[in-house]
Amino acid sequence: CVTAEPETLAPLEANLPTNRANDGRCDRSGAFVFGTLYEPEPRQPIGGFYQYTLAHGLRRLPLDGVAIANSICFSLDGRRMYYCDTTQRRIMVCDYDSAAARVSEPRLFVKKEADDGYPDGSTIDAKGCLWNAEWGAGTLARYAPDGRALARYTVPVSNTTCPAFGGPAGDQLTVTTARAGLSTADLMARPLSGSLFSMTVEPGLFLADALFNDG
Repeated sequence: CVTAEPETLAPLEANLPTNRANDGRCDRSGAFVFGTLYEPEPRQPIGGFYQYTLAHGLRRLPLDGVAIANSICFSLDGRRMYYCDTTQRRIMVCDYDSAAARVSEPRLFVKKEADDGYPDGSTIDAKGCLWNAEWGAGTLARYAPDGRALARYTVPVSNTTCPAFGGPAGDQLTVTTARAGLSTADLMARPLSGSLFSMTVEPGLFLADALFNDG
């Protein structure tokens, strides 16, 4: 069992008490990259993106202010970072230097249409394709490295939140979902909201995320 007391690794936006950490994952080098969100409604773009390492501590990535940070993931070679501000319905991509915690000017990767909902969490498969959970649409979309839509899968809920690969053979794609913001009528119509779903995908797509580099 875990017995250690929680330890503060770095202060985070102490001057912004309405913000909290949201989406995050380790880059290919094992640095932890994450973003924050502005909790109250209406959302305000005062959050940010950060990288944390033991060697350098917390470093803010020079990206524009964000209301809801999401979709953080990295290309196979680790040289491109994908991310989004969910409220903007766009997934962006930028060149990424992990050692220096530097990024290039962001470029549009995917623009979501109204029927696509809002981009939430994402992951990258072994072919370099990006899988994105679409909040509000109850769907999971797969995009080629050039941004082309390859497939879209429907989940029997409204709010899909984040996909991940796993299973004994690595051929399962799971997606988390949420009940947040749903009315009683919505929940009666979609009683599985908040459940974890899984589907079998073609072999060879599993790609393990890097572990945090604490050495």
